[in-house]
Amino acid sequence: MAELTPERVREALRTVLFPNFRRDIVTLGMVGEEIAIDGDTVRLHVRPGTDKPEVLQQLARAIDAALRRLPGVAHVDVHFARAEEGRGRDPFAQRAALPGVARIIAVASTKGGVGKSTVAVNLALALAGDGRRRVGLVDADVYGPSLPIMFGTDARPRVGPDKRIHPLERCGIKLMSMGFFLDEQSPVIWRGPIVMGIVRQFLRDVEWGELDLLVVDLPPGTGDAPLTLVQQVPVAGAVVVTTPQDVALLDVGRGMAMFAQVSTPVLGVVENMSGY
Repeated sequence: MAELTPERVREALRTVLFPNFRRDIVTLGMVGEEIAIDGDTVRLHVRPGTDKPEVLQQLARAIDAALRRLPGVAHVDVHFARAEEGRGRDPFAQRAALPGVARIIAVASTKGGVGKSTVAVNLALALAGDGRRRVGLVDADVYGPSLPIMFGTDARPRVGPDKRIHPLERCGIKLMSMGFFLDEQSPVIWRGPIVMGIVRQFLRDVEWGELDLLVVDLPPGTGDAPLTLVQQVPVAGAVVVTTPQDVALLDVGRGMAMFAQVSTPVLGVVENMSGY
């Protein structure tokens, strides 16, 4: 049996991902330098940068499970540093601002059919209405893109010699949607990694120019697209859309909790269709 060493412990901890991220706690610099091995007990210090009980409990379970898989480990003692002590490397450290884009606002919902895209379009139009703000709108709902019909256009964005996509412009708003690249009969049957790649491309590979605000219409739920957005770029805030029905309101708290967990403030909740 191989000797239990701090290096082997640290290597095992590389399988422990920080909640809602795709990077492990060792890569993020959250594991302290001192890893003590006392017989069959491993003691270590972790600086997660949060005091949220649900995050700490999830980390503790994952660390315990990862280390107990090592031969000779029977007990794991984890000490979590308090949030004010900071953390290793910021999980959001790789979020780079989009060149020329001052602020990004996400419009989200946890249920489909609540009018999220309608709210996103009207929000963008209202922000651009007085002509003082330069506004862009991304339709990140790749499974059900609706910008083409809402703006009444079937034009296709132009790709420049530098391979960058130039957004369409309607009503003074720069637009980008998967719907501009599909015909009406094309089904969108894609797995998560492809969806994340498209969201990244709509953010990074589009020539947005100078914008005061970029509104992002997210797909329903708390899946790959919302997480990709908040991990890729700094989001100034989110607007959550719902309807007054109980079945729609049930998941609003979950959506708000997702944004809270990734340090994105919720600017407000829109109760749509409340007059019907």
